[in-house]
Amino acid sequence: MANDPLELDERTHLERLCGADRLDTLQATRLLELRALALSARSSSGATSDPPRQAVVFRAGQEAFGIASEVVDQVRELGKIAPLPMSPAVVAGVIVHKAELVVAADLGQLLHGQPCARSPSARLIVIAQARQQLALLSDELVGVRMFDRKALTPAPSTFPTEMSRYIEGVTPDGVTLLSVEALLAHLLRAGSR
Repeated sequence: MANDPLELDERTHLERLCGADRLDTLQATRLLELRALALSARSSSGATSDPPRQAVVFRAGQEAFGIASEVVDQVRELGKIAPLPMSPAVVAGVIVHKAELVVAADLGQLLHGQPCARSPSARLIVIAQARQQLALLSDELVGVRMFDRKALTPAPSTFPTEMSRYIEGVTPDGVTLLSVEALLAHLLRAGSR
């Protein structure tokens, strides 16, 4: 059907990719994901189904985490992070983002008690929601993946209780999706101390 947003999204991606002689692995995977989602949406009988969503996936320590892409404003190299004296260990400092000071939090420190490596592959993921901004320091950007909210499972009992309050769910392929609301509430409170 012409008004199906998945069908239009799929068509847009096809048009962009048609000019290429060959698809790279990421493009081919993305195209197949979109096609599978479009087909499953057409075959589902429920009109109230949640549409599939995208997540920006990154590593903190050895684990893969994700954040819903609709709240990600920018992914950038580390650059300069100015330390904040007398702040908790989870607060890496502040950065300047679009002419504003933004608290930068170390996800490794928050989730594992170990700071992220400040290596060339480390990235800052700047999130913005409800007029609040926060930069999250991660060890490495993995990419963007589609997920279905209905397919999420609860955090395993092996996760520390403290950490589980930040978790929205776990995807079938093992990516732990973080709750942006919980992260913002905790980290912005920690950064203002």
